[in-house]
Amino acid sequence: MARHPWLRGLSVVLACAAAAAIAGPAGAAPAASAPPTGGTEPIPAPSVPVDVAELAAGTLAAQVQASLADTVVVGDGVGDMSAVPDWSGDLAVGAVHQLYRFATEWIWGDAVTAPVVANQEWLAPLILDGTPVGTVRVWLPDGTAEMAGFDDNAILGASLEELDPSVILIEDAVAARWYSLVGDMLSPVRASSAPPQITAPITLGTARSMLYPGDYSEDGQTWPAAAIQITLVVVLAAAVPAAMTVSALRRRRQARLR
Repeated sequence: MARHPWLRGLSVVLACAAAAAIAGPAGAAPAASAPPTGGTEPIPAPSVPVDVAELAAGTLAAQVQASLADTVVVGDGVGDMSAVPDWSGDLAVGAVHQLYRFATEWIWGDAVTAPVVANQEWLAPLILDGTPVGTVRVWLPDGTAEMAGFDDNAILGASLEELDPSVILIEDAVAARWYSLVGDMLSPVRASSAPPQITAPITLGTARSMLYPGDYSEDGQTWPAAAIQITLVVVLAAAVPAAMTVSALRRRRQARLR
């Protein structure tokens, strides 16, 4: 049976992809002895825009209370409203903190300009009658400060009350954990009753290998590269039978037309 040239080419590509996947680290670029953690540029200090500060000092607490009142009205008679907090007392907004996140390149172990990136979001504790009861988030969706949401995380609210707003506050949204950064030292910020992943200040270099140990393998190959190789093999392995089926159907059709 004659083989179509395009089918031979596809088989060659499949063989190459399989060889690359089997070779693994041998085909990967040489890795450094440890993933780079520092950056070439300084991390910008936290800042709070004027309109964000004005919103926090103005109507933000009232907006939270109004939102809670609307929730109670809409849910009346529908379900259990006991989970909705009663913040009808003297609710105030505490000091505003700019939010940061770990740079994706830093998580993967690549070189970065800065290991931590500032977000255009800010978080502040909610204080009811002098006691932290939650947090409120502000963002700039259209260039104007607006409430993005709030929660009743009193533990995080209390931690924010104790944290200096000039200290970098990092939100690891994937792991639902919080950290503060002073210089190169990373410290846990308590946000729940669960034990923290790190219990004492550590350097960013040490933190990266502890927080994301699976993203940089011992053989020097990052998991995204390995995943791409495996995906190529799977996709092409599925493509070859499909191509053979199309080829067979085409031959049958040509035979009927003769």
